[in-house]
Amino acid sequence: METALRETNRDTKSIDRIDSFQFWTYADLKARRIVGSRTDLHRKQRYHGFPKAIHLSGVPQRSAASFRVADVVAWLEARIQEAE
Repeated sequence: METALRETNRDTKSIDRIDSFQFWTYADLKARRIVGSRTDLHRKQRYHGFPKAIHLSGVPQRSAASFRVADVVAWLEARIQEAE
């Protein structure tokens, strides 16, 4: 999980610069090793408070799920704090 946060910091340059309108898709989460599979994503959402997806078109069945970068980073930081 710390690796994912480091990659997040590298991609966004700084936590302070994360725009509230930056989004990641499931593929982005998987590429950053934040989730390993869709099952892992759903378990993290259900049991660990991972942020829910936002459907930008308003129709969940026909749009790609997007996750706010700021929400995901905040979740990662909270998990790291819990582990310490």
